Amino acid sequence: MRPALYPDDGSCGASDVAVNGEKTFIIKSDNSSSVSVYLLSEPKGTSSSKSAAADEKGTPEAREIWQRMKVMTAAKPGTTSEYVANKLCHCCRKVKHTGVKFHCGKHTYCSSHFEKRLGFPAVHMQQNANGINHCPVCILTCTCKACNERLMAVTQIMKSECTKQGCGPSEVQMDNLFELCTATPSSFASIAKSGEKSRSSSNQAEKTSDTTKTSKSSAAAQKTTGSKSKDNLDKLWYENLERLKPCIVNGKMDYSSLTDEKAKKQFNDFVYLQRKHFRMRQNKEDSPLTSERFEALSSANFPFELQKSASIQ
Repeated sequence: MRPALYPDDGSCGASDVAVNGEKTFIIKSDNSSSVSVYLLSEPKGTSSSKSAAADEKGTPEAREIWQRMKVMTAAKPGTTSEYVANKLCHCCRKVKHTGVKFHCGKHTYCSSHFEKRLGFPAVHMQQNANGINHCPVCILTCTCKACNERLMAVTQIMKSECTKQGCGPSEVQMDNLFELCTATPSSFASIAKSGEKSRSSSNQAEKTSDTTKTSKSSAAAQKTTGSKSKDNLDKLWYENLERLKPCIVNGKMDYSSLTDEKAKKQFNDFVYLQRKHFRMRQNKEDSPLTSERFEALSSANFPFELQKSASIQ
């Protein structure tokens, strides 16, 4: 469920809010009792880059990034953050006596920054371990300068992708989001570029696939049309044979009963073609006289060879 954003108006409990005079917001999951505190603005006198980062943190894109990264980096069952000693703090970049290493295994907050960022003392981490199921550095809710700048960069990429794909943050496709959020500064640019190339290739593949589908549809339509045309020709051929059968007498063609010269000419043309196609068949050539048609003519006692006579052929 998407987390809700609450301003620090005292309704969430003063003990859950970071102090030092900073304006804070609380991200609180609706289906969990855990509370995480994120500083969305800095005290007066801070740099403009941090103010810009604070603005970005209030955007739908930033919240979508947090939500997706929480899902992708959620702690597995049995994996929790741990209370550690003499580790390098991600925020102050100094080795501190005590702190908390998050379940990702890569990032640590000293006790001071842990309490400032998450709202409760690090020594109480064991009692609140179930509420810490993500690393704030990995999901970019950390408020240090590096994480602020990374969040701004990823947010801008998501905004750009939303424009290109014509959709909102919740629908936009970003297959490299995890890499963008967790990559080292030196590899960030290359990952962003590779993501653009991958999406471009994917779009080209989709266009090619659409073209292929269209071609196949056209071919299928032509095949269907050709099949229907063939069926119509077969139907006409068998109809001509049925009309011809009364003129087949004792294995010979007898047109004496016909008074319509036009009909007689049509029958003559049909008989001529069947004999021609029969000879082609006999010579092992491609012939319109299929086995089914040959059987139908033979069953009707059709004379494949010409028999000369006044009114009998």
